[in-house]
Amino acid sequence: PAPEVVEAAAPVPALGDPATADPCSLIRPEPLDRFGKTTLEADSGNFDRCDVVIDSGQDRFTAQVQLDQAGTALPEGVPEERDGLVLVRGAPLPGECVRTMRLSDGNDVRVIARLVNGTPPDLCAVADVVTETALAVLVRGPVPRREAAFDPGSLAVVDACGLLDPAVVRTVAGLETAEPDPGFAGWYCDWELLNTTASVVVTYDRNRGISRNAGDRIQVAGREAASRADADGVGC
Repeated sequence: PAPEVVEAAAPVPALGDPATADPCSLIRPEPLDRFGKTTLEADSGNFDRCDVVIDSGQDRFTAQVQLDQAGTALPEGVPEERDGLVLVRGAPLPGECVRTMRLSDGNDVRVIARLVNGTPPDLCAVADVVTETALAVLVRGPVPRREAAFDPGSLAVVDACGLLDPAVVRTVAGLETAEPDPGFAGWYCDWELLNTTASVVVTYDRNRGISRNAGDRIQVAGREAASRADADGVGC
């Protein structure tokens, strides 16, 4: 009898180890050249993100790939099955368009096209170009790894939840019984409870630094710092 033919299963789109997954492997400037002059920025925002900045005359906008833990529900939008994952196309918002790809191992790849200034083209068209680039990588298997390990002195190897003393957080009104909720790869942490308006958040950001918009300059334990009220006047 003829030997039985066994078809190999297609790779299942997955993220793998969050700390070593490379978000820049999922976005490339070249497919976005149709929209303007493109620049890859691998070190904006948190460590879970990679950006392409696009300049077109007086207009500037960004395309971002961000890795994140999946929520319990799909984000709002139109879901569809694509190559072993669920793709959700969010409705366009003023100055922003989002696509979310839910992977098999409880993680999301989020594509965000966002206006910086001026008048961009269709931001959802920008987001769709990045989404197709990311899908072409994801269907080949887990997200590629970062080329090099993080420097031992980097915040990327520091657990955000470990930076605050839980006993101190519980002195905040409304957080007396709150437990830390770690975010993606330990680069984010929040403390909050249902039915309260209080929350404490620690997150990392390589982009802003101590800029003029950061607030009043202060010193914290000998380090440069800044303090300001949120735009709503409620948070700090």
